[in-house]
Amino acid sequence: TTTAKLIAHTLKYSGKVVGLAGTTGVEIDGDCVISGDYSGPAGAGVVLREPTVDHAVLEVARGGILRRGLGFDECDVGILLNVDADHIGTDGVETLEELALVKSTVVEVVRSSGVAVLNADDPTVVELTERAGGAVIYFSMDSENATVREHLEAGGTAVVLEGGDVVIRSRKPDVRALAALNAPITLQGVATFNTANVLAAVAALHGLGIPAQVIRNGISTFHPSASQNPGRMNVIDFVAFKVIVDYAHNVPAVEALGRALPLMSAGRKIVVAHGTGNRTDENIREFGAALAAVYDHVILADLDPRTRAPGETPDLVRLGALEAGLPPTSVEIVRAPLEAIDRGFEIVRAGDLLVVQVDEVDPMLDRVMEHFERRAEGQPSRAGLST
Repeated sequence: TTTAKLIAHTLKYSGKVVGLAGTTGVEIDGDCVISGDYSGPAGAGVVLREPTVDHAVLEVARGGILRRGLGFDECDVGILLNVDADHIGTDGVETLEELALVKSTVVEVVRSSGVAVLNADDPTVVELTERAGGAVIYFSMDSENATVREHLEAGGTAVVLEGGDVVIRSRKPDVRALAALNAPITLQGVATFNTANVLAAVAALHGLGIPAQVIRNGISTFHPSASQNPGRMNVIDFVAFKVIVDYAHNVPAVEALGRALPLMSAGRKIVVAHGTGNRTDENIREFGAALAAVYDHVILADLDPRTRAPGETPDLVRLGALEAGLPPTSVEIVRAPLEAIDRGFEIVRAGDLLVVQVDEVDPMLDRVMEHFERRAEGQPSRAGLST
């Protein structure tokens, strides 16, 4: 989502009319026309039918590909960010290799004159290179990445992090697009997962022929705010403590966020989280174990049960956290999501960091901001509210 929005923002900044479809809705020229998860072909259809659009930026979900297809026949730029085990065991996908084949669809349909952007730091993605259409541009957090080095020696193009700078390397002289610290979504380099998103976005924009100065201007004006990127690493300063609103809903996301949190606060780490009911029992317990490795206190809601019985999903997450060594007193279940947020604000103290994992972004973000406004007015936070 962040990569798609970063690309869309930069293209709009360059003066183009951009249509964006993704997990937060459909936007035309920056205006939201439909809210909700439109990362499937329905969202793509809305954007592609809009005659005013110069560029269509389409976030493509694995589930949408499996159930309904891509929603388009070919593209100028396809981006494959990563392949992880999060969705194995759902929708008939039983192995990482099968999941990789599903995700590779988006780069297979790149037209011959286009560009496929691939993550050179993910071995599974690299193995899919031969399936990619068009010319390949790799991106990597490591300027000495072996795949990148071989690609450059063969005359290819790559975008790498080198000495803190985002650098476009090819047969031509290197182009330093911008310093990673000047990309606000990296939070001064703390959020390394967003640095990787910046690299991917730069590669895609370069593949479209967007000048480096325009890329720099766009990326340096895209912030991890609730207005530009709601529910994605939104940091809200309550003065005494900080609150992060983020979508981190699987093990790799929890681990990535966990690497950033100690750099942001030395205090306790508290999370309001939820499992995803359509994952396997093992995956849900692994999610709980990942939370236990990062947080001092876990509050579990039952926001996304899918076909599971009420309460079954948070019970499995709790089991995984306990199995990983988190004390029983440090894991509690408050099944109603908004009440779980209220519970987080009940126990947060000065110096703490409270993370709120969102799914339905607007109501949960609104609840956090309600607490912010009440504290700004000197009123106690609301607790125990019905939802």
